[in-house]
Amino acid sequence: MPTMDISKSVSGIKPPFSFPLKHEGSCTQVAFEQTTGLVAVSTEDYCVQFYSLFDNHEVSEVQVCKRIFQPADDVMLYVALVAISLDGSLMATIDVEEKLGGLVCLKYWSRGSLVAEYLLSTVIYEPHT
Repeated sequence: MPTMDISKSVSGIKPPFSFPLKHEGSCTQVAFEQTTGLVAVSTEDYCVQFYSLFDNHEVSEVQVCKRIFQPADDVMLYVALVAISLDGSLMATIDVEEKLGGLVCLKYWSRGSLVAEYLLSTVIYEPHT
């Protein structure tokens, strides 16, 4: 059986969200933007963090969804998917809110004037219904 060793760790990247077991295989937490060498990582605070592999530091952070409930409500909200177009001009995210009615939200983002700046352009609620 092959073994895996950690050859290098990257400090500065926030910890990812721990997905529920039933969604673990269908979630993509990391996307790579080829033109600038940025890695987009969904974090546990409902953001997508952009980290430069070339410069070894955080470039920016995009707030994907806002928490509008109290921790006692027992609502689970997370960014389930992050994808970036080949040229980096578009980003798509899917955030999922479980319990309290359950809501899936597909969002399209267009790149702003700065590196790793994305502006929300389209929101589609419940895209599969």
